[in-house]
Amino acid sequence: MELALRHQKNIDQTIAGAYLHGNVADWFNEISFWAIKVDGLKGYLVPQSIAHNNCVGIFIVFENEIPKRGLIRNPYRMVSEGFFIPSDAKLFPNIDADEIQKIKLWEIQFFHPHVGLVGFETKDVQDLSDLIALPILENRDWRTVWPKVASQPQIRTISLTQDGDLDALENLKILIDNKPLSDIPELEEPAKGKFSKLKKLLRPLVNMGIWLMLILGFMVRFILKAFSFLLPKTVSEINNMQKPSWLHRLDSWINKQMDFLEKQRDTELNRLVKMFDKDKDLALQYAIPLNSPYLDRGIAKPTGKLTRRNLNFNFNRFGSGVAADVWDIGNYRWVLQERYEKVANEAISNSDYKRAAYVYAHLLGDFFRAANTLKDGKHYREAAAIFKDHLKNELLAAECLEQGGLLNEAIVLYIKLEHYETVGNLYLQLGQEESAAKYFEEVIKKYLAARDYLKASNIIIEKFGDLERAQAVVLEGWHHNNKREQCLSKYFEIVVKRGSTLTTAVSEFHQSHVTRTKRTSFLYVLADLFASSNDTVFKDEALSICYQVVHQQATIGDFNALKILGRFIPEDRLIDQDLHRYAIRHQQVRHQSAEHFIQLDNTIEWKYFCNFNTQLFGIGLKVNEIRLLRMNWDEDLEYSFLTLLDEEAIPVLISDPGLSDDMLLVSPKIANRNEFFDVSSSFLRSATLRQINWVTPDTIGLALDPRGNLTILEVQGEDIMQHTHDINGKRLETCICTLDAYNAKASEMSLQFSKSYWRKEHLYFITQKSLVRTDKIGVMDVLPFEGLVLDFSISVVHAAIKIAVLTSDGCVLVRPSPNEMKIDISMFGDELSADKIQLLPNNSVVLATNQKAQVYDLGNHKATLLFEVNTDHDILQIISVPKRNHFALITADHQISTYIIPIET
Repeated sequence: MELALRHQKNIDQTIAGAYLHGNVADWFNEISFWAIKVDGLKGYLVPQSIAHNNCVGIFIVFENEIPKRGLIRNPYRMVSEGFFIPSDAKLFPNIDADEIQKIKLWEIQFFHPHVGLVGFETKDVQDLSDLIALPILENRDWRTVWPKVASQPQIRTISLTQDGDLDALENLKILIDNKPLSDIPELEEPAKGKFSKLKKLLRPLVNMGIWLMLILGFMVRFILKAFSFLLPKTVSEINNMQKPSWLHRLDSWINKQMDFLEKQRDTELNRLVKMFDKDKDLALQYAIPLNSPYLDRGIAKPTGKLTRRNLNFNFNRFGSGVAADVWDIGNYRWVLQERYEKVANEAISNSDYKRAAYVYAHLLGDFFRAANTLKDGKHYREAAAIFKDHLKNELLAAECLEQGGLLNEAIVLYIKLEHYETVGNLYLQLGQEESAAKYFEEVIKKYLAARDYLKASNIIIEKFGDLERAQAVVLEGWHHNNKREQCLSKYFEIVVKRGSTLTTAVSEFHQSHVTRTKRTSFLYVLADLFASSNDTVFKDEALSICYQVVHQQATIGDFNALKILGRFIPEDRLIDQDLHRYAIRHQQVRHQSAEHFIQLDNTIEWKYFCNFNTQLFGIGLKVNEIRLLRMNWDEDLEYSFLTLLDEEAIPVLISDPGLSDDMLLVSPKIANRNEFFDVSSSFLRSATLRQINWVTPDTIGLALDPRGNLTILEVQGEDIMQHTHDINGKRLETCICTLDAYNAKASEMSLQFSKSYWRKEHLYFITQKSLVRTDKIGVMDVLPFEGLVLDFSISVVHAAIKIAVLTSDGCVLVRPSPNEMKIDISMFGDELSADKIQLLPNNSVVLATNQKAQVYDLGNHKATLLFEVNTDHDILQIISVPKRNHFALITADHQISTYIIPIET
């Protein structure tokens, strides 16, 4: 007879003992919660096994006091004198106390749920006091020990105070003694003569006189034109005579003076350019801004540097914001810009970063380069001020202040931006641990609110060193199915760090925290632990648990755990094949035949198909020609020639009928033109195919957006750019994609060219290792996967968003929300090794490999295999058919075969 334990609830028995696992510190930690006298406890050290005598725990027998039941983690009851079993278990087969006494081998025996029966003699009792080592006392006279001198208070921080607000741009202006362009000196030696000094003194008076005359002329002309209807008819007739009137002569004189001033302005600009070639320091004092939202140097005084103005008053333009007397420098802009750039570069090479920043900010209007130049010159506060006040980028300002050691000022901005982890790190640098802890708690709270238990546990460990709390957090992540396998791996990593035995921890976790739906995930983690461990005892226990899990799952028809068994027996090279054959033999799968076949032109090599409402469009090659198919599902087919293809650059066909009435054919080797497909008796909807060749080779994704424009994802160096173009290629918007508030790095994203779709204000696409979405301003959200991402399929526009993602490990179903992308159905279809996927409108999905397809129902938050399809030729593509419960396969024999999903399934 072999005794075993079976679980039984609601057993009302008196507790007589307890089992404590772990090390000695763990034992006394639990005993301290019992709040009873220690001298009333008898302890027996428990070995790991018969073959290994190392201690893994202690069995406690209560003699006098018994703690409250809720304080004991593993309570035991006594079913016969000296024979103990867990309080929530019963013996199987059921035997009475007398029979137990007959078969009992030792004076004290207890039933460990994993090790089995463990026995002790009375002499084996362990005195708990022997487990406590007292410190060695020193024989010293306490009176000779003098108290320590109280230390000075610790300096927490040293910072500089600043009087008033910092205006970095105004401070840069102080560097240069700005002067009006009208005062620019002559570069050539002035002619000497007795009238030269007098001419120089009279020049300002002459200019002032000219302007007074111009102003009076304007006033007189305006008054006469405004009140011309009051003048007698004879005067009007006089004005029409051939002889010019005094008013016409006044207009002519004003125009001549304006031409004179225009030439004078041109002369001054020419002198400014020449001065940059001779004396750059002096030229900077007269330089005028070329581009800036704060232009103030181009508003001219009444001198020869005025631009030409229209003398005819137009009240429609009054108050319209058209500024007067603004410099119109024409071709001098590019000459001056070249001089300014050269001055800035020379200033940087001479380490005069403030001068260079002045040129960038005030003369070129490039505040970003000005701020970065100041930062390179270690003028961090000035750079941060430009980032914050003029570029409105508080994050760059905060990073600049942090880099310059201005931590208190950086903290203020980081708090505003809610970058609490950085705030905590800066407080640690300042030695303010309490403040740092406060903000680290905010980070933990934020991660827990987002159900990112893994990141929360990392903060708890790194910032607080609280392993017990971190272990509880990742356990919660395991239960809430959020990165559960990573959380479980972290859980056992913490178990080892805390000094507990991995064998015991895994066994107890398997019994207490592994439900039916989590058995396979648990087995994946256990396999990783098995591979990395050299402990033979642990490996034996892990293999035993693996057998149990595989048997339990196979019993209910789930063979996903079966393929993991091979990782526990790596020396058996044939086990994976044997397990695969076993799963195929025992898994009952229905097979479905095609309902209907449509034969395509077999002289065309078909490349890609896409749905467009109730029509199907396809492109293919015939020698070097691109051919187009237009068909409906009543077998009306139309073929047309599109264009010649010079090189092997197969165009990409893009369609999203819920968002746009256009289809796009994208390739750098085709002409920009449109093909219009009209309504007919066979085709009830028109369609437009737009051929586009202006997309760059750096493009990694493109999609039609809800406005009918085209969104393009493009790699530029390390940046991922998101551009919006109209259909004709005009760029409308652009932004840099960001991830976790930083610019996403292309080299870290494992990018690949991906089809892309706009759904609910987000653009979805895939990389080699993740599903990614961005919003309209380029903020990214990433859902990573362990295996390679092969393909994905998304629900139609007007349905609830569902995304089926196909990876090298199988398929998952994702249901995005505004806040996160959440996996709704975990890995399925993994035994097929599919490379094609199509989500159908009837809440099902089709996976396909070369000559096999599987159809899964996705109802009730689980994937149920409905049937399989076997084909004689390679499957090229899966197509959603606009008929309820239908789909189609396009195969290499130039056929479209349609299938129906039985309604009863």
